[in-house]
Amino acid sequence: NYSHLNDLMSNSKGPKYNIVMQKTLHLDYTDIPLYSPIIKYVMDVGSLAPNISQPLINNLILSFLDLYLLNKPKKNFEHYLSNKLISNL
Repeated sequence: NYSHLNDLMSNSKGPKYNIVMQKTLHLDYTDIPLYSPIIKYVMDVGSLAPNISQPLINNLILSFLDLYLLNKPKKNFEHYLSNKLISNL
C-alpha cells in the first residue's frame, strides 16, 4: 500500500505529514503494547517502550487536531515533531 500512500501524498494540496517513529512497528500505534510485556514476543511491535511511544503518539495526534481543527498555535505540534524519535518524511 506504500504506492497508494505515495500517490495520496503527492496529490494532496493541503498540509501533509508522513511521520515515522523510530523503533516502532505497526501495532505500536494501537494500545496492544500496553497489555503485557510479553506481547513483543508474539506480535508485531517494536522495541520502543510503550511508556515512551504511547504518550508521544497521543500528543502528536492531539496537537495535530488542535492545530488543524481548532486553529491552536503550531508550536505544540512542532515541539512533538522535533522529538529525536520522529522522522518527518
